Amino acid sequence: MVVKVGTLSRNLLEGTDGADRLYGDVRNLISTRVGGPDKILGHKGVDTIYGDTVTLGGRGRGGADWISGGNDRDTIYGDALSMKSYARGGNDYIRGDHGSDTLFGDAREMFSFTVAGNDRIYGGSYNDEIHGDAEFMTDSAIAGHDSLYGESGTDHIYGDAFAMYGLVIGGNDRIYGGSNSDRLYGDAVILNGQARGGSDFIDGGTGNDTIYGDAQTAGTSVAYGNDTLYGGDGNDRLYGDSSYGGFGNDYLNGGRGNDTMDGGGGRDVFAFDIASGKDTIWFYEPGIDQIDLRAWRIPSFDDISIGQRSGYTVILLSGSSHYIRLENITASSLTGADFIL
Repeated sequence: MVVKVGTLSRNLLEGTDGADRLYGDVRNLISTRVGGPDKILGHKGVDTIYGDTVTLGGRGRGGADWISGGNDRDTIYGDALSMKSYARGGNDYIRGDHGSDTLFGDAREMFSFTVAGNDRIYGGSYNDEIHGDAEFMTDSAIAGHDSLYGESGTDHIYGDAFAMYGLVIGGNDRIYGGSNSDRLYGDAVILNGQARGGSDFIDGGTGNDTIYGDAQTAGTSVAYGNDTLYGGDGNDRLYGDSSYGGFGNDYLNGGRGNDTMDGGGGRDVFAFDIASGKDTIWFYEPGIDQIDLRAWRIPSFDDISIGQRSGYTVILLSGSSHYIRLENITASSLTGADFIL
């Protein structure tokens, strides 16, 4: 294994054709030191790349780094392996390129009062795991406002982290799935303690995607963000807050394909494009949530075809190929106030 360590100034580090370990600045960056704006190229081999250092602590700050993994299965940390105390991450640009990569906008773990940078991350052409900030965030860590792109491959993308605990605050992220069937989380898989989700924009792209506006599992004391979810092409599953409910005011658009949506609690809007398919909404709340049919140019509520079925209500948009199924809702409970025309 080849190990290369930069300095606190501007560095250009290039890996070899083998397995490399590259540090943009120094092994440990603490006190008030600031990392330089480095350019790091992994090239071939299974590389581990740190944009700045292993441990970023004190009031140290990561630099604004440009990092490219290369052709194999790489692990990239935009700033450090671990961030603690009052450390701040840099605003990094990260590309996984070829290979199934694991990418972190800032660090693997963020503790204390750390603040993440606003990063831009591109997965590349294989099956990637992308964390906008870290894998684990706890205490009073604050996430950055990141832009994350899965590109090709079947990706797992976490807007902030895999798990968020304590008083952590999520960032307002923009997440784009790409061309395959992805799992996209606006904030994390797990939100617990008094963690607060950000207000995220998520576009699944093509493929059969599963999208969570905030998290898959959330505690009873968390705060949800107001998210915007677009399924894109494919048969998608959209959850405005978490698969167990939540209270954000979300906007969900399944796009093309046969989609399943669950806004959770809050005042949610479910939008349907002219190319929408056979879609299902769970836990719709008449008089609170709304269905946006503006794309269909329906003149009035009286012109909407609504039918009662056993255990659900169906809204027919165009023949048998385009309809909305409202589970456990009676047709008589719907009024003009439930629709945006």
